[in-house]
Amino acid sequence: MTPRTWPSLYLAIAISFGVAGLGGALTDLGPWYQQLAKPDWKPPDAAFGVIWSTIFTLCAFSAWWAWHASSHARQRRHMLALFTANAALNVLWSLIYFQWHRLDWALVELVFLWLSIAALMVHLHRYARASAWLLLPYLVWVSAAGVLNWDTWRLNPQAHAWQPQSVPSAPSSVDSPSAPSPTLPVPAMPGTPDSPPVPSAAPR
Repeated sequence: MTPRTWPSLYLAIAISFGVAGLGGALTDLGPWYQQLAKPDWKPPDAAFGVIWSTIFTLCAFSAWWAWHASSHARQRRHMLALFTANAALNVLWSLIYFQWHRLDWALVELVFLWLSIAALMVHLHRYARASAWLLLPYLVWVSAAGVLNWDTWRLNPQAHAWQPQSVPSAPSSVDSPSAPSPTLPVPAMPGTPDSPPVPSAAPR
């Protein structure tokens, strides 16, 4: 590849991380997700960002390499259709899992996501083997995600019916009854009815 092809690489990376950003925007790790019982082997949440960033980078390089390795417009159209379908299925899984809270539906959808990756690898292997192999980590990770999805659904079969538990907020000063403020004794001024008589000055 020559420097003349670099702009197309930047475009592929931008599109790939645009898809990643859309999926990330749908990923809600709030109260509902925190209530889920998760298998002991689940990776820490911080690892998911690193893994997905690596996968989307590899996808961008795979698409870029395959685009320039192909000499037929039909192959390129087929490749773009497969990558588009895969991106849509990737985002759809986040929507089903994190927004609709349907672990069972997400598991079914994940099968189609896995098949879309496999179809891409088979298609790219015909004329850009390096591009096909760049997608292997993606296929492996989605396979692991499928097992994780299955285990999480098995532990939480009714998760879609849960109502996220809200953290009670501290009562505001407007709603809480105000305690009576202590009344400080005010010393009586001389000459008032409650004040003791003040002795007058002795006559001269």
